[in-house]
Amino acid sequence: MWLLNIYCVFAILSIKGAVRKVVGVGKLKIKHLDEIPYLFARLGEPGIKDRVIEQWKSASKDRHHPVSVHIMDESSNLARCAM
Repeated sequence: MWLLNIYCVFAILSIKGAVRKVVGVGKLKIKHLDEIPYLFARLGEPGIKDRVIEQWKSASKDRHHPVSVHIMDESSNLARCAM
């Protein structure tokens, strides 16, 4: 009986480890969705405008994605929505 219990513990630990790995890989795969320009799609959500502005100010214009530059450019009408 104790052998069965040890086997179950090892199986549960293995499954837990596999699930943690899958969750970690999943978070890595969708991490880019929490960065501009992808954040622009979520501007209606609370706190997103602040994150967009923070990320925009964190780097110079030439280091941003061309879509972000187009949207956040001062001459763009879209910048008013994001700011």
